[in-house]
Amino acid sequence: PTFIYKGICSNPPEITKCGVSRGNYAQLHRKAWLEVSDKYHRYGKNLRMYYKHWEELNHPFNMFFDWLDVKGEAAGNALPNLPGCPRSQLDSDTVRYIMIPEEREKYVLTINICDKDNSNIFYDSRKKRVRTGPDGWIFVLRDGEIYASQKVTCVLGKAK
Repeated sequence: PTFIYKGICSNPPEITKCGVSRGNYAQLHRKAWLEVSDKYHRYGKNLRMYYKHWEELNHPFNMFFDWLDVKGEAAGNALPNLPGCPRSQLDSDTVRYIMIPEEREKYVLTINICDKDNSNIFYDSRKKRVRTGPDGWIFVLRDGEIYASQKVTCVLGKAK
């Protein structure tokens, strides 16, 4: 029989159910659904490489995460390991979702509009001005608040 993967709509991850239950109906970006669906929240770019390979193999074991993590190994096969993204990198590059409101508070930003030149100035929870610089930041708009943090990439448990 032909297998058609219905994606996130047929089996939405718990994190998206929480948002909908609070009235957040923002559409999930097409490149983010794998990361959000993954119980380990591995980095989406890495998961997309494995997903493409899974599609090229004609969907072994029918469910992507079964193939990626358990079914092949249970059948005596090694876990998938791609040269462009070794398994160790796939498993160690993860995204942290902060679900506890009290913990989230330290990432909330205050925005002040400067009347002189109509520019925006961002302040963190300690009232310090936020300067993003070239290294990249993550911004999340949720429940009417904007949250931000410097992007931290870890490989094998060590920040790089």
